[in-house]
Amino acid sequence: MSRVLELENVNFLTKDVKLDNELELGIKRNENSFLNVVQGVVNKGAEYVIKAMPVNDHIKDILLDVKDAFKTKDFKNIVKTALNSSIREGLEVLQLPKNVLSDITKIKDIVFKGGFREGIGAGIDIVTKKYLKNNLLSTFVKDFLDKTKKYVYSKDFSEKIDIGIKKIFDKVDKYKNVCKEWFKSYDDFNIENMNKLCKYLNKNKSSVSIDKECIKENNTIQNMMELINVRNSKLTPMQMQICSNL
Repeated sequence: MSRVLELENVNFLTKDVKLDNELELGIKRNENSFLNVVQGVVNKGAEYVIKAMPVNDHIKDILLDVKDAFKTKDFKNIVKTALNSSIREGLEVLQLPKNVLSDITKIKDIVFKGGFREGIGAGIDIVTKKYLKNNLLSTFVKDFLDKTKKYVYSKDFSEKIDIGIKKIFDKVDKYKNVCKEWFKSYDDFNIENMNKLCKYLNKNKSSVSIDKECIKENNTIQNMMELINVRNSKLTPMQMQICSNL
């Protein structure tokens, strides 16, 4: 084999590895974003359950303390384990390749098919069982937990997850518009507004982590802004290219 062909093969392999790594990172970001949505929906659902229970305010305050267990790292780890397990099971049941997870809108149907609801229910039991031991209010706590688990199996729970995912895309659209606004300010060379928008983008980048275009755009803008603040002038095409590639 010629040296040229060897180099071409290395380049193809490197490109394939890079694409695989980007796919894995994208899937991981989607899974984490989906997990955050689920946690938020469980927490809100538990609040609604407490509000609807026919008990006095004192007991509701105690139940709100129990509900806070759903915000802990322990609960998130349990739900994350359930998510990973449900993804494997759901992909197998539906006979789908893993790369479909690069679309966050597909994750819910896959994990529900893989038993994710059951995993959340088990997580609720695990993190809150300490409240049922020798507790005079254990009847109220058990009633709250049973109703919360019932909510996890409800249509409303599924719809709230869809709404949560839609909000992520709404944030992505808003973020991209701010990026466009930054480049317009760059054309006008309004440094004050550029710095203001740049800070917003950096502060809110975690909310759009599922979108690699947002991540790349923010990196470019942050690099450009750093250089602009030093030079106090517009960048050359070469400098802009470097900022984009960093």
